[in-house]
Amino acid sequence: VAAAQTGRALRHVRQRDDGFRKNRILNIAIASSTAEYLVFIDGDCLLHPGFIARHIACARPDRYMSGGLVRMSPELTRRIFADPAPVHAGAIWGRPWQVEAGLWGNLHHRVKLMPESAGPVFDRMSLARKRWIGANASAYREAIRRVNGFDMGLDYGAEDQEMGVRLENTGVRPYSIRYTAPALHLDHNRVYAASKRNAANIALIRSHRAAGTQRTQNGLTELGVQAGAA
Repeated sequence: VAAAQTGRALRHVRQRDDGFRKNRILNIAIASSTAEYLVFIDGDCLLHPGFIARHIACARPDRYMSGGLVRMSPELTRRIFADPAPVHAGAIWGRPWQVEAGLWGNLHHRVKLMPESAGPVFDRMSLARKRWIGANASAYREAIRRVNGFDMGLDYGAEDQEMGVRLENTGVRPYSIRYTAPALHLDHNRVYAASKRNAANIALIRSHRAAGTQRTQNGLTELGVQAGAA
């Protein structure tokens, strides 16, 4: 329906469920795309109506977007699944629903939910470390191709940040849209996660920073397809 209404082609890629292989399917998606600019999201996120427009408006070849998330509680997530009408109507991006849902009780959440007013100011003032956030990031496809995409050998835990470090080593710097491109993150279990911090991945990131590593040896090329192929 969306494709028919917008005139844009939609392509769905998939892989066998064989454990945590997110970086592999991301590389498959990158390789299947012909778009000049790529925006990365997760399927467990609800995007602000201006989300994509903000990513595109800030796009430059020498930077990638570093976004953020508002993490919802298990209770609020269950409520949304039980009654998705506010999502379909767009009410979840209005102050009345957010206040009633308890999101404004958290100051950190509140400033992330005011992208048109306070958002630009907080983006400039934020002291949060800018890094690749797998559920809210974007970059030019050519920049991603130069670093050979995502490292498919990495397990869960900072596996997305690793590519961001390699992008930075090529001169593509992170740009904060933490407060101007909000996404609501639905709560869920992570049966694949032994720890929130993967020590091996963190060590690899530190090694890449020190060595200036730009390309992974287990990325797009090793997948056997070229970025931009149909």
